[in-house]
Amino acid sequence: MVVDPQPEDAPRLPTVHVLVSEDFFWERVVGTLRALRKEPHTPVWDRDVFEQIAALPAVGAVIDLEDASFPALSVLKKILRDKRTRNWTLVVYCSHEAKELQAAATALGQAVVPRSTFAGNLVKVLQVFGLPDLKDS
Repeated sequence: MVVDPQPEDAPRLPTVHVLVSEDFFWERVVGTLRALRKEPHTPVWDRDVFEQIAALPAVGAVIDLEDASFPALSVLKKILRDKRTRNWTLVVYCSHEAKELQAAATALGQAVVPRSTFAGNLVKVLQVFGLPDLKDS
């Protein structure tokens, strides 16, 4: 899952980190973010995910709390506490059966979107990162 970089002469789009490794959801999230004129960025899973995303300025992140490719809850905690990332807009989701994960994220002050809502209303959910400025199109 490599995201093509923007051409060097293109205006810089706002970056949104995509912490989702499941191909189906990853493709939908990346496609939707691009349609919303955001630059999706996916970290390398076998490296320190938090340090990778914290090093690249962004407007936010989409986080699958149930993703086994990285320690999602630990990364969420770091995002919420680190001065480089704590002001990001976050879309965090998991299945309704993952009650412990939901409770842990809620205890951190983070709202969690049910996976079914996330999947069924993806465009609306990701509009939290802002609508595209159509006058630049």
